[in-house]
Amino acid sequence: NEGVISIAEALKVNKTIRLLVINYNNINYEGIVAIAEALKINTTLTKLNLDCNNICKEGSIAIAEALVINTSLTSLQLVKNNICHEGIKALAVALEEKSSLIEINLGNNSINYEGAVLIARALEKNTSLSILNLFDCKIGNKGLKPILEALKINTSITTLDLGKNNICDESTEILTEAFKKNKSITTLKLCLNNIGDKETNSIAKAIEKNTSLTEIS
Repeated sequence: NEGVISIAEALKVNKTIRLLVINYNNINYEGIVAIAEALKINTTLTKLNLDCNNICKEGSIAIAEALVINTSLTSLQLVKNNICHEGIKALAVALEEKSSLIEINLGNNSINYEGAVLIARALEKNTSLSILNLFDCKIGNKGLKPILEALKINTSITTLDLGKNNICDESTEILTEAFKKNKSITTLKLCLNNIGDKETNSIAKAIEKNTSLTEIS
């Protein structure tokens, strides 16, 4: 973590680094706060990967606060960071209020239904986010509904990953209705869910009427 803090201090003055990857480093609270503080000052970093660092609630809140101030970051990877409800709430607020992010990956965090509602609320107001990854976030059928409702309003999301979220046959109707109407999503990922053959056929028929989707998996 001393190394991470040193990198953070360097980011405050560096004008050339565009990509920073610090995944699988078990960064503690002090390290994440240092990175967050650097983001408030740095104006050139565009991509940040903090995957698998167990940043938890406090770390994600610190990053969220930095996102409201930072104007250069476009891609943020936070896969498998044990981000709880309060952390998701802070990140959703950042996306709702002000963010330059085009891509955010929240995969393998327990967002659940409550977190899905918060993200959906942010999507209704956010106009910059294009890529949203919610792979294995345990949102289920209940959490899927507010996300799809938000996509009736949001027109910036082009890539949506909902893989491995225990989405079952009962969600087929809202999925088909959503993608009959949505005109912005080009890539949709639903792999490793519990959608049966009959329901898959229904989704396929809905896709026939969709004019924007170019990739589905």
